[in-house]
Amino acid sequence: MNTNQFIQCRICKSSNCNTMFLANSFDNLKDSSQFQYFNCYDCKTIFLNTIPKNLAAYYNQDYAPYQRSKKIQKHIKKNIDIVKKFSQNCKVLEIGPGNGEFLVELAKENYECFALEPDISSKNFLEKNKIQVINEKLEDLEIDNLQLKVDVIVAWHVIEHFEDLNIFIKLCEKILNKDGYIILSTPNTDSISFNIFKKYWYQLEAPKHFFMIKEKKLDQIMASNYFNKIKSYKRDYTSIYNSKFGWETSAYYFSKVKKNKVYSYLGKILSLFMPYIEALLNKTAQYICVYKK
Repeated sequence: MNTNQFIQCRICKSSNCNTMFLANSFDNLKDSSQFQYFNCYDCKTIFLNTIPKNLAAYYNQDYAPYQRSKKIQKHIKKNIDIVKKFSQNCKVLEIGPGNGEFLVELAKENYECFALEPDISSKNFLEKNKIQVINEKLEDLEIDNLQLKVDVIVAWHVIEHFEDLNIFIKLCEKILNKDGYIILSTPNTDSISFNIFKKYWYQLEAPKHFFMIKEKKLDQIMASNYFNKIKSYKRDYTSIYNSKFGWETSAYYFSKVKKNKVYSYLGKILSLFMPYIEALLNKTAQYICVYKK
């Protein structure tokens, strides 16, 4: 930990921050590296100040979002239903599609689909399924030179992987048609599970998640860039599913560190009912927002 480093919030650029915790990467329990997360007192964002130089090592093919199922999962169908509520038979860009299953299924619903995805395996899978792919990281993309125009931009648990949220906003401003929609999900640090597990929280995903922004702050930023929120979801199937998986996995991580399986069993029990309590209180482990240009 470098106590002399300059600390600045990734979202509001405030230096009014303090260390919140040191978190491990639980994707590989043999990795003893710790990552320093800070809390911004001004906008309440939780953020990673120093990005590891070997970040690519944490995005191997064992990473959960790259895994594919033999049949389409229910939460993907529910996310497709959200898109269909707001726009049909149009052009859709998904940023960071991971395993690509969402886009492949969406294309079957008469959408023209595009992807922005740096992973070569995902690129090959998508192109095999007739999805057009921009095979680059958003941070390396020459946004001003893009000719693509779409009606919907989708980002399922993606914005927290960006070093700078403004790059995402710039892309949306450039390629989204007038009256188009941005549909995104991101971890919710107002959730009950985060406030219990903190550095063991599954949705933290250290060091891949660079920041976790409060919904209210995200709304303010989007509104200042002329994207107005028209819908928020925290009680939908996908949010409850995300919470359930998080309770189980966070407790598993905790049990591994404490070397006590009781915590893992307790997490499984809590996952049976706590996600529904979180939903009632609007405190599930993720929130989904829909913005209109």
